[in-house]
Amino acid sequence: MNFGNEHKLESERKDKLALELGLDPRQVAVWFQNRRARWKNKKLEEEYTKLKTSHENIVVEKCQLESEVHLSLSLSLSLSLSLCFLEMSLKFFTLSLSLPFSLCVF
Repeated sequence: MNFGNEHKLESERKDKLALELGLDPRQVAVWFQNRRARWKNKKLEEEYTKLKTSHENIVVEKCQLESEVHLSLSLSLSLSLSLCFLEMSLKFFTLSLSLPFSLCVF
């Protein structure tokens, strides 16, 4: 008999096993109950481990995405400041071209 294939025990099967093993049918039934409980706990532990690993991977991915967002925002701000500076420089240069040469200070 393999527990992996048979999680429940029919009454006839329980009586036959009890007779073969020289046990009371109740002892066989209790063994199966205990075995089912251990099997269920093992499955829960396996599922917990999978979920924990998945959660950890998601947290790492979240941190990577947050870093990318911060970098993107920093680059965007830097680019905006650079464009603003270039625009101001261009206005100053244009203004200086329109002034008479004698008023320009170098």
